[in-house]
Amino acid sequence: MIEQANMFNSPPPAGKKYILAEFKIKLIEYEGKTFDSWTISQATFDTVTQKGALNDHYIGIVPPGPELQELYKGGQTEGWVPFVVDANANPYIVWNRGWDGELWFKVQ
Repeated sequence: MIEQANMFNSPPPAGKKYILAEFKIKLIEYEGKTFDSWTISQATFDTVTQKGALNDHYIGIVPPGPELQELYKGGQTEGWVPFVVDANANPYIVWNRGWDGELWFKVQ
């Protein structure tokens, strides 16, 4: 899907593979906090190995559509987020790493 999404997307580097994760996100209230807007993009996601090491953030991949969009209160977005990881890895995906409200997902 990544190679078909854009003619400039190249195959993954040797020893690596691409993974795609589809996210559907709705901006709501969280622990009594209300958000007026929130930036959601592929740059706000990272992958972490099973041993806890941060993977290099791979910029330059054009994901298949739709793309994630900035959200405003009550809005929702959905889209694909591409990652490059070790070929034999099943990493964790983390959104908003190091900030309040970070979310972790396990890739299977």
